[in-house]
Amino acid sequence: MLRIELNKSNPVYRPGEQIEGIARWDLESTPGELTLTLHWHTEGKGDEDSFTAIEAAWTPAEPKGQRPFQWVAPRSPLSLDGALIRICWTLQFMREKSTDECIVPLVISHIGHPITLSKLPTKPDWFVR
Repeated sequence: MLRIELNKSNPVYRPGEQIEGIARWDLESTPGELTLTLHWHTEGKGDEDSFTAIEAAWTPAEPKGQRPFQWVAPRSPLSLDGALIRICWTLQFMREKSTDECIVPLVISHIGHPITLSKLPTKPDWFVR
């Protein structure tokens, strides 16, 4: 089993704030390479994009263990929730050549939640024919 434990109960971070926690593994055999990443991806209409902002990989000698991490939340892109597109941040803990993974969603924003883009009304009040 792979687990990520954050030092905060609410996974909302301001750009530049410390993201701290522990990656834990408890497996039946030595896992090979483990990878912890902080990355964002888009959801919605059009092409999907993704980018790994921070990555750490290591090969533990034991089937059970833990590794603390302390990373700085990137300044951009900010978490976004729009009608056509969303930008989502996640921490992902993965095991090489396996489907084992742990994914923890995060929010990176100045305002404590994803930036919300409103949908325009179909006929705005200011539109005159």
